[in-house]
Amino acid sequence: MMFNKAANDYLDAYARHPAGSLAAFHVHYWGHDPMHLDNLVHSHSFFELCYVLYGEGSYWEEGAEYVLMPGTLFCSRPQHSHQIRSQKGMYLLFVGFELIEAETSEEGKRLFDQLAVTADIVIHQSGESAAAHIWRALMLHAEAPSLTDKELLGPLAYNLLLSLQALFCKSMLSPAKLPSRSSAAQMLVNRALMFIHDNIGQPLSLEEVARYLHISPRHLSRLFARFEQTSFTDVVKQERVRKAAFLLQHSALSIKEIADASGFSSVHYFTKVFAEEKAQTPGAYRKMMAGTAGSFQLDERDLS
Repeated sequence: MMFNKAANDYLDAYARHPAGSLAAFHVHYWGHDPMHLDNLVHSHSFFELCYVLYGEGSYWEEGAEYVLMPGTLFCSRPQHSHQIRSQKGMYLLFVGFELIEAETSEEGKRLFDQLAVTADIVIHQSGESAAAHIWRALMLHAEAPSLTDKELLGPLAYNLLLSLQALFCKSMLSPAKLPSRSSAAQMLVNRALMFIHDNIGQPLSLEEVARYLHISPRHLSRLFARFEQTSFTDVVKQERVRKAAFLLQHSALSIKEIADASGFSSVHYFTKVFAEEKAQTPGAYRKMMAGTAGSFQLDERDLS
């Protein structure tokens, strides 16, 4: 894979200040060099990240030397003396950048403070990493970009820099920063509730919903008891009654049609459950609500 020189020009034009909700970056330069040989020992006040496409060489940083080969990513941190060495030449992609502090969140600053002190500065066999894939995609879009490609360069550059940070700092993940078991469990409950809402007109069983979520029925039952303070059966029943109440107020469907649309197995069972929940029959509820129709607003969520 060889990239043309125009790619650098387009990146300099359209990906100099990639930004997102987490961080904003000033890119000093984008580059690719098909024949990178030895350079001088030097240091930067910013980050420089490099990706070896072809060739072999070594990276020297303050007394330590690392082998470079195709698929290697390496990081030159601010204020660290370093040198890239190759007798026969390497094809390198590289980018030099720093944070725009005033436009970067505290979390973004923390992440790149980690990168500035990471000990993992050379990563071999990274050609199939997310960062490497994004970098190649970025270069392909930059070679002769259409209007659509130009719109993609900034977001791709932003995601590349975040992906590189994640790759070099993976060993520094703090368990406290990982999603808690409670938040993951709550997400399962939320997905179950949405599935029930979207399919309320169908027969719904604990086993079916658990299978949809790829968990056991017993686990799903425990999650409802913990987060909803009630059983799966009661949640489904309440949702069916809520749907029926909405249709009684806002539609001209018959009682039987509403029972079917709300997932009740019969009109008799619908009437029994509805009366238990609302303290009146479906017919009486419809008459009462007809007298106060002007005081209710449609909920867009209920129209599905």
